Amino acid sequence: MRLGQLWPFLETRCGGQLGFEKIVVSVIIPTYRRDRILKRVLDGLASQTFPPDRFEVVVVLDGSHPPTESMLGESRCPFRLKWFVRPHHGETWARNFGLTQAVGDYLLFLDDDVLPDSHLIEKHMEAHQRSDRLVVLGALQVHPDSPEKFLAETTDFTGAVFRRCSAEGYEPTYLDFLDGNFSTRKQYLAELHGWDESLEEYGGIDDFDLGYRLSKLGLTFRFEPQALGFHYYVKSLGHFLRDIRITGRAQVYFFQKHPECVRDLRFPSIINGAREKVLVFGLSRIVPEFIFSGIIRSTNSLSLGRKFLGGGLGQLFVRSLAGLFLCRGFWEGPVNIRALQRQLAFRIPLLSYELVSRQADSDNPLWTQALARQFDWLKESGCRTISLSELHNWLARLEPLPIRPIALVFHGTDLRRFNAVVQELQKRNFKATLFPHLASAGKHDGDNPEWCGFMARIYEFGGELLEVGMCAAGPLSSEGLAGPSFEDEVRATKLWMRENGGLEPHHFFCHSKSFAPGLFGVASRNGLLTACTEEPGVNDFASESFGLKTIAVNPEFLNENLGDILSGQIGRNQALGKFHRFWRGRTDPDWGLETKEDFDLLLAELRSLIGTEKRRNVLEIGCGNGILFSPLGFDKGAYRGVDFSESMLKAFHARHPNVELICTEASSYLDPGTKFDLIFSHQVVQHMDQQMLDRHLGNAKAMMHDDSLLVCASIPWKLHESNFYSGLYTGNRKSSLFTLAINRVRRLLGRDRMGYWYSGQDLHALGRRHGLSVTIHGSMNFLYRFHVVMKLAAGHGVSRDMV
Repeated sequence: MRLGQLWPFLETRCGGQLGFEKIVVSVIIPTYRRDRILKRVLDGLASQTFPPDRFEVVVVLDGSHPPTESMLGESRCPFRLKWFVRPHHGETWARNFGLTQAVGDYLLFLDDDVLPDSHLIEKHMEAHQRSDRLVVLGALQVHPDSPEKFLAETTDFTGAVFRRCSAEGYEPTYLDFLDGNFSTRKQYLAELHGWDESLEEYGGIDDFDLGYRLSKLGLTFRFEPQALGFHYYVKSLGHFLRDIRITGRAQVYFFQKHPECVRDLRFPSIINGAREKVLVFGLSRIVPEFIFSGIIRSTNSLSLGRKFLGGGLGQLFVRSLAGLFLCRGFWEGPVNIRALQRQLAFRIPLLSYELVSRQADSDNPLWTQALARQFDWLKESGCRTISLSELHNWLARLEPLPIRPIALVFHGTDLRRFNAVVQELQKRNFKATLFPHLASAGKHDGDNPEWCGFMARIYEFGGELLEVGMCAAGPLSSEGLAGPSFEDEVRATKLWMRENGGLEPHHFFCHSKSFAPGLFGVASRNGLLTACTEEPGVNDFASESFGLKTIAVNPEFLNENLGDILSGQIGRNQALGKFHRFWRGRTDPDWGLETKEDFDLLLAELRSLIGTEKRRNVLEIGCGNGILFSPLGFDKGAYRGVDFSESMLKAFHARHPNVELICTEASSYLDPGTKFDLIFSHQVVQHMDQQMLDRHLGNAKAMMHDDSLLVCASIPWKLHESNFYSGLYTGNRKSSLFTLAINRVRRLLGRDRMGYWYSGQDLHALGRRHGLSVTIHGSMNFLYRFHVVMKLAAGHGVSRDMV
């Protein structure tokens, strides 16, 4: 509902003294069945130091409540009091209606459980005298007499806002905006049509939404600590957990409405390690909020329980409950939350290399060879290099990135190593960011020809593959502060690079082992997008605004060592990371395939299945881009790659009615008359239901001759039949009860990656139905995994000459 639209059955009642000539500020209070505390709020407004004939109070009842109406009708206040009864539609509707009834040029909103200090209105109005385009944020503190003081002090976040906004030099943003105690000019709220009433369904985020839209108008937020209100906290834990669950849903709605603000939401810690929290999430869905509330209340009634809850562990427990239900609401949000989760949980390694000569000869062959090996490993592993600007755009606005992104960072000014880097980048079409060392302002010209020549070489190379930043060699003090001379050097270097080298640096690198406070300030004040240090790790959206961590790489490391570095650093929490790897290693059939060791093992297994005979025509189903073809000795240029895509099924089926496989790569459509020596559908069957798998085998058979092989893999669906599958393995690797329990839990929760698991008997039966002989080969590497090789049974084949 927009402003000015009134309900036909609206009730309007006024009390107090009327006839004031000039009302400067209107105090608007939405209320819902809180007559006693509302009376204390009105008493606090009656004792304001601001002249009572210069303000009015507008109370809007969100639904009829006789005790509140009776209290308001009997009130005698020194200020003008207007009160209205609205149908019960929520707090945002009540606020918007109060906005339409206010006559003051300034509007001050108070919640009905916020008791005002006697100077509250005066301090709000004094702040507005400093500027005409302000949103004044009043302070909120927990009232000492609150019935739920323990809960308020444990879960209340207004204290954090108070401390943050009170810090010297801090400029509040919309994230500090709380609509329980703020003021602004009426014209600005009218321009925005007030609160977004569609948010009432979600709740808990309407203040952020309004604050963000006010900031888009160009208004400035000003915190006024003396405009103090005391929050009289009466909400029980059960109601609090219910509301915070609604807030979790609301944050997802807020992202849907303002996608550019996704990084500002309050759920980054909820996303991290989501796999490990599956069981906890399930518990929060099963156990209602008020069960937890009863447990806490019962504990608090006991002397020992009060000591526990009053201590650090008790407060941590209650806060954890709050995070749990916020998370529960988040996953219930009305948007494609899985896609959002994948974006937010991304970890992007930054590999850092030094351009400093350490070899006796001028060409540095060992360093160049090591760099080439690492680049080859990255390319073979499917990594895609990105620039730091692309990384910044992802951090700020979640702009899409390629699969398995990685950022390469080079710092130093050694020209020989730089030339080697350029050659390797061009050879593989890799992107990178170069950080040449700062040169002091007095040595930019003739005093430092080597540095100037290096800048000229960077400019000569240019292009999209190389970004340029600036590198400082340990300029910060022990306290992490940057002196004025250091910032002058940064500013002068940036100016010289722009005017003399035609280069525009956007990034900053510092030889520091930890994030220093001064580093972020230097970067932001000089228009630099990111600031990197040598702290081990990966970038994290929960870090400071400009902070990026890097992984320092010794160029003499071999390929395998680089893989260990990346796999060891991608998890921020190493304990959870180890548990994650332990969990996946026993339940995920593809876990480990990305490492070179396991990839080689898979190749050895497939060679033993396929044999050494030269395969002339090879079909890959479930396109892996032919990544296995060259190592297996196949001609990659001659293979056919097809995949299953329901969106393309009809179009392809119209052209090839006898083949229901859909080509999704280039134009390599299948001819129904083509016969293949090898049909390779190794990673496909677990993604099909039984009807699809039956059709798949029928189509595959139509493309086989007498000597053809159909190779696929699967995982047993009947997890309890461990004796059958454990016999496929050597080394006495039998299934433990714990491993089976993990698999059952994952399957029960639907957290396994494969939609359909088949036993050996299932595939035997399906193969026989289509006249195919089936042989099962157990893997020596992955528990629960086996290979299936199918051939045409006698009497069902086609002559090879028909190919």
